[in-house]
Amino acid sequence: MLNLFKEQVIKHGERIALLEPACGKLDTYKQLDENAHRIAAKLQKQGLKHGEAVIITAERGIGYIEAMLGIIMAGGIYVPLSDHYPKERMDYICNDCRAKIIVNNSFIQDAMTMDPVDEYEDISPDDIVLTVPAT
Repeated sequence: MLNLFKEQVIKHGERIALLEPACGKLDTYKQLDENAHRIAAKLQKQGLKHGEAVIITAERGIGYIEAMLGIIMAGGIYVPLSDHYPKERMDYICNDCRAKIIVNNSFIQDAMTMDPVDEYEDISPDDIVLTVPAT
């Protein structure tokens, strides 16, 4: 997946990748890549290790997609969590995945203040394992 995304950034960097019609916000492939890199760098600076779960509670939108991609780029496994879930389900998910980092709207906003070229340890796509949680 990351290789395919990187190909699109190279081929179509200035094309629109994401559009949020409600607020008129958009990201080109290049902007999406830079913002995901910022999030990946922040996650690794906070100690994220390869294969660790990261809970994401951000509002659905472009920032959410940037965060999902950033988590994957940093070698993490994103675990979506909605505040609309019953408390028991949220507690179960949090305990089950043992996430040490939660990505919310303020985490994303803070990451956007970082330099887009902040280094993070690039994870090989061959090292990424995607897991689908049981329902």
